[in-house]
Amino acid sequence: MFGLIAFKATDVPATNLVENGDFSNGINGWLFSSGEATVTDNVLNFISDTNLNVYTKVTHPIIKKPQINDVVYGACYIKVADTSNIKSFSIQPNATNYRGRFAISSSPKLNEWVKLSGVSKLANESDFFTVGAETKGDGTVVEYQIKNNIYINLTKTFGVGNEPTAEQMDKLLEQFPNSWFDGAKNIFNAEHLMAMYFNKMKELDNAIVELGGNP
Repeated sequence: MFGLIAFKATDVPATNLVENGDFSNGINGWLFSSGEATVTDNVLNFISDTNLNVYTKVTHPIIKKPQINDVVYGACYIKVADTSNIKSFSIQPNATNYRGRFAISSSPKLNEWVKLSGVSKLANESDFFTVGAETKGDGTVVEYQIKNNIYINLTKTFGVGNEPTAEQMDKLLEQFPNSWFDGAKNIFNAEHLMAMYFNKMKELDNAIVELGGNP
C-alpha cells in the first residue's frame, strides 16, 4: 500500500520533529539525565555520573507532539568505546515511561557507528525524543556518542493505515546525506523509490530461486 501511494504522489512533506538533531547548535535544547554532555563536530559526547542509575538518557522536548495511536519513526547513530557496562540502547517517545521504548539494540558494537531505528504506535502522547542507555548500574562510568537524530510522525505524513515500516523508512531516508534532514523536506523521489522497488523485486526473485522455483 505504501508503494502505491508513494508512486501516485508528487509531494510528500515530512518533518523532523527533533530540533537541532545534528547538534549544529551545540547542546541547545537538549536535556541530560545522570551525566554531562559536550558537542564536537556535530557529535554529542555523553559521560554518565559514577552512580547506581541503570538508565542514562539524552532527551529533546517535542513541540509538535504526536498523539495517542500515532505511528512514529525514530532514528539516530550511536557509538561506544566500551560496551562492558551497557546492556542496551533504545529510543523512547517520552522522558520517563520506559515501557514506551522502541528501536532497541541489545548488542552495541565497539568503536563503530551503528544506526538505531524503529517504528512504534504510541500508547501516550509523545513529549520527548529520548535516546537512552540501559547500564548495569554498578556505579561505573558509561560513555557514548550520538549523532543525526530524526523523529517523524508517520501517521501525519502518510495517513492512518499507510505508515511504512522501519525498514522502509531506513531505505527512504537513504536519499538524504547521513539518512538525516533538518526541518521539513519532500521525501518523495521517484528515482529513489523505483530503485527501492526493483531491489525488493530482485530479492524476492532470488529467494524464489533458492527455494527451487522460477522467478
